[in-house]
Amino acid sequence: MSQSEIDYKNHVYDEDIHSVLFELNGDPSLFPVIALNQNERIQLSFDDLSGTERDFYYRVIHCNKNWQPSDINEIDYISGFQDERLRKYVYSTNTRINYIHYTQSIPSADFKIKISGNYLLVIYEDNIDYPILTRRFVVSENIVSIGMEQVPAKNVSDLRHNQQLLPTIYTGKVNMRNPLEDVDLVMLQNQNWSTAISSKPNFFTNKKLNFSTLGTFEWPGLDEFRIFDIRRLLSVGRGVEFIERNYNSIEAKLIPDHSRSQKNYLYEIDLNGQFVIDNVENRNASMSIIADYVNVTFTYIDDMSTERKNLYILCDLNNFEPQPKYKLKYNPRTQNYTCTVLLKQGFYSYLIGEDLGEDGISYKDTEGSWADAENDYFGLVYYRSAGDIYDRVIGTS
Repeated sequence: MSQSEIDYKNHVYDEDIHSVLFELNGDPSLFPVIALNQNERIQLSFDDLSGTERDFYYRVIHCNKNWQPSDINEIDYISGFQDERLRKYVYSTNTRINYIHYTQSIPSADFKIKISGNYLLVIYEDNIDYPILTRRFVVSENIVSIGMEQVPAKNVSDLRHNQQLLPTIYTGKVNMRNPLEDVDLVMLQNQNWSTAISSKPNFFTNKKLNFSTLGTFEWPGLDEFRIFDIRRLLSVGRGVEFIERNYNSIEAKLIPDHSRSQKNYLYEIDLNGQFVIDNVENRNASMSIIADYVNVTFTYIDDMSTERKNLYILCDLNNFEPQPKYKLKYNPRTQNYTCTVLLKQGFYSYLIGEDLGEDGISYKDTEGSWADAENDYFGLVYYRSAGDIYDRVIGTS
């Protein structure tokens, strides 16, 4: 795998790497975007469960608006040195499964970012052609602003199920020669890049770029995310049926899930697919090294159909993508679907979705969809005028 063949998305390539967090201001719910020339930083953290101390290195790659490497030289976007070793790491303490916890701030003390745009952080061991993980982040100039109005869905049949946004870009003092061609707006629901929507504006008037075509920025509202709490191991938390503490392992079985497609919408506070690492039984040390790992078993009982389905646990842990270890496998003996995943102590949120292949992920039968559901939306304004050699990010919501 060469640099040009790297998958330019959030992905973990090494099965020993767990609990990847990419946090702005220590908050995993915030989109990883920093302002250009403002000394802001995003912190990457992850655990290595391989049992051996390894040397990891990092590199940052500038990308275009479509998340492919930009046709510019590294010297055009980086000042300083890359490919430096991750120097901050610490061993876990009194945990059944030993691990090494790594952290790295981006930008680091070794380099500065010179221009706005999309960036891919690559963590690798010996050769960047074989990364252990990748993470997307964005650097913005913040010279325009975005306003968003939530309106009913375009079609009457979707009024109860979909959410639609009508965004407006306020250009202020920015002089744009051809904004209808040079500007792109990308909107994300719950930081999920796989359902991101991109569009150019329809018209420009009074220093405002408008997106007036109904149905453009519209998503299924989904439902509130399912949640479970494994912050404590001496008693069961929310969503947990039982916990078994053994000498070498900890097992947690969640309360079985059922389809919610035929149930009425019920508001609940959730994390919209994110997770937080925590151990409420020991607050006298760093959560990052005292939290233990738990074998968490998910169970889904399909009350709606006897047809076999490709069901997955979907959340920020797997970037909302169907991955083998998050697949709910059908058990003909119990006639339900189960999946066991090794997770660090904390508070988690997730959905159950069906992989339809080329038709993508469907939550219709497992979760349903409600226009009243609470979701996070985030916008990115890309700008590339005649003569520019890269895609700039000039504003975010």
